[in-house]
Parts: sequence; C-alpha cells; structure tokens
Amino acid sequence: MSLLWRVVDFCSTSSVVNHKLLGLAAIRQMKRALREGLVSGYAFSVFGRVLASHRYIVDACRFADLSLQRMNASNPSDHIRTLTTTTLFLARLQSPWQEYIDPLLKAHGIGMRFGEIHFASLAAFSAVQVAMFAGLPLHVVQQTIERSKDDIETFGRQDTIDCFKMCEQYMLNLRGESLDPLILSGLAMDEATFLESAAGPPLQQFHLFKLLLAVYFQKEAGMDAASNALLKEGASVEATHISSIPRLFFLGLAACRLGRIRGERRYERRARAITKDLEKLTKLNKVSMS
Repeated sequence: MSLLWRVVDFCSTSSVVNHKLLGLAAIRQMKRALREGLVSGYAFSVFGRVLASHRYIVDACRFADLSLQRMNASNPSDHIRTLTTTTLFLARLQSPWQEYIDPLLKAHGIGMRFGEIHFASLAAFSAVQVAMFAGLPLHVVQQTIERSKDDIETFGRQDTIDCFKMCEQYMLNLRGESLDPLILSGLAMDEATFLESAAGPPLQQFHLFKLLLAVYFQKEAGMDAASNALLKEGASVEATHISSIPRLFFLGLAACRLGRIRGERRYERRARAITKDLEKLTKLNKVSMS
C-alpha cells in the first residue's frame, strides 16, 4: 500500500478526523486512478465523506454512487474500504436497509481473510447498526451480532469491541435481561467501567442507546439526560453517517414528549429544529427507512 493510502486510512479512521488532509489525499488518489485507468472506488467514497462533513449532501451522495460504480470487487482491499466507508458514512440507502446486511458481512469476511482487520470490524459493526435501525426482530439483530462477534473480540480495536458489546447489552435490555432497563450493565458490558475511559464515537453511541432505551420504556428523566448528553457529545456526528437519521428521529421524539409533559418552550424549539434537520437530510439524502 502506498504512503498516500496510509495517510487516507489514518485520517479516515482516527477518532479525530482531519478532513482537510483527508480531502487532499483523496483528491490525489482520485486523479491518479483516473489518469492511470485504475479501478478503485475508495478515494471517491472518502472524498464523499469529506463533502458530507461540510454539509454538501447532494455532492456527497453523487460521490457515493461513483464509489460503488468504481469499486473493484476483485481487489479485497478496495472492496472492503469502499463498501464500508460508503455504507457507514454516506448512508444513501435507497433500498430497504436490511439488504445491506449480507454484503457488509461478506465484506467483513473478506477483510478478515486478507488482514484488513480494522475495516473488517467496521463492516461488521455497520451490519449490526443497519439491522438495529431497520427495525428487524431482536433475534435477527442478535444473529447479526453473533456472525462476527468472535472475530471482533479477538482481533478488533478496543473502540469497536466496546461498541459491539454495547449493541449486545442494548439487545439484552430490550429483552428484559438486565436489572435496570435504562442501565447498560449485564452479561455483555458494565456501564460504570465503560464510562471510566469512554470518549469519541463509542461515547456518542452510548448516549444514543441510552436515549433509545429511555424512549422505548417511556422514562422522562432518562430522555432528558440522554438527549442533553447526545446533543453535547454528538455535535460532530457527520450528517450522512448511518446513525444520523435514527439519532435525529429519537431526539425529536424525546423533545416532543418532554415538551408535552413539562410544558417548557425549549423542548418545542428543540423539536422544531430537529424536524427541520431531519426533513433536509431525508430529502437530500433520499433515504429509505423501509
């Protein structure tokens, strides 16, 4: 792998993304691919992600399409990088969400066979997120987790392992297999231990799950606390990330319920602002939630 590709990988997978450097490196790689006739989609998906981070949603979606058209299925490295980046960070899902699960798990298998461990982990976690946000039955989501759980726990980075365990504990809470439905502690993880060192995307994911549980179990205090934490920690979530629409949707639900119960105008203002963001994102991104 060239030094430039290593720069792209580092910038796109670190906890604090340098979008300027990432964009420049992606442009160089796109020019090289076009000049030399290379079949590669990764640079196009990465540049689409950079555009999305600056809210150029329409252009980002165009590059998402280009990345999938140019993806080299015979090159494991390009295949898994392109598919994972496009699905996770440029979620232009015009087909039912569950159709993306098997391709992502296939990409995970390819990544594990050819030593692309980090992207293999991202592909597996993306598949689990898709299964959850598509509203599939809990046993189907659990099956999706089980299909890659051993690989993640053995070879994955700690942040990916934390997110996987969080998904599993979230499923257990929904099934009533925890002492407190709002506390992510049980067979899969311990909330207090996680929070001792949590930061970045895993912490954002944590607050999202806390919000989902509070909404599902109709716990007013939990909704308020999780909403405030998610708005604070999740301010940097990219607009086209696969979790953005569920995040906005449940933030809006919580704001509506809190406004109705407490009668405070701040929740009404929050709900209106979230509705505008959600309308813009779903309109421009042409997302299918079916």
